[in-house]
Amino acid sequence: MKMKITYLVLLLGIIATLAAMYHYRPASVVTFDLKGTLQKYQAALTEKKISPKEQVKRISIFSEVISNVTQNYSQDHNVVILVSGAVISGGDDKTSEIQQAIFNNLQQSSKGI
Repeated sequence: MKMKITYLVLLLGIIATLAAMYHYRPASVVTFDLKGTLQKYQAALTEKKISPKEQVKRISIFSEVISNVTQNYSQDHNVVILVSGAVISGGDDKTSEIQQAIFNNLQQSSKGI
């Protein structure tokens, strides 16, 4: 009986160690084209012929949404997000995925273009 308890404790220790290793795995690096995203949004605003004052307001809201979305994406996917220009090689480009999340967020909050 004592032997079974010892094995059970050992097994639980191994499971706990594996769970901790999975939970605290190092973050991957992904890239995001922030400059291109901002330029694309500003171009869309310009096409709508919105006043410069309204453009500034919307770009401010857009910047806040970018910050929130990238922070949530980073946490949800266990990644570090770097702007594309900061990475010479490596790093998975997630620009389209993050842009889609930004667009969805803007539409849901009715703060979009």
